[in-house]
Amino acid sequence: SLRHPDVYPPHMPDTLFFLEILRDLELRTCGSTTVVCEVGCGAAPLATLLAMHLGSSAATLAFDLHSSACSAAAETAQCNNIVLQVARMDLVAAMRPGLIDLLLCHPPYVPTSAVELETARASSGEAKASVEAAKVTWAGGPGGTRMLGALCDALPRVLSPDGFALV
Repeated sequence: SLRHPDVYPPHMPDTLFFLEILRDLELRTCGSTTVVCEVGCGAAPLATLLAMHLGSSAATLAFDLHSSACSAAAETAQCNNIVLQVARMDLVAAMRPGLIDLLLCHPPYVPTSAVELETARASSGEAKASVEAAKVTWAGGPGGTRMLGALCDALPRVLSPDGFALV
């Protein structure tokens, strides 16, 4: 995004892949309120599209650790005339247990050495709006699964009894 150069832009093939899966699932709310959440949302492309599809029958949430990503997500929602609850948090740390019916996350997966990760973090200060800051958003840690492991550990706590995650 031109207004948020430090927010990694959505990767279209991955975003379209998620959308195909959701279309195949024929996600419906069945008359009850659904809580949908995109974690590590960036500009929140998935949460935005789901909010457009589900309308007022769902509470749609978007979380990111970086304030610039939260701003980008809020702007995406405003530009698309949808209601999207955006919060700055680490994964789902502040979520009430058993609340989320559908969790979406496209975690960083690029294997990154500890030195590369620290270098990217050092150049991505919240006050510094630079393209370099986006580097930390794709850095998956030494095995490429740093965020994935932490998220999977949290899923049993935050998903509703019938909830599921697409990661």
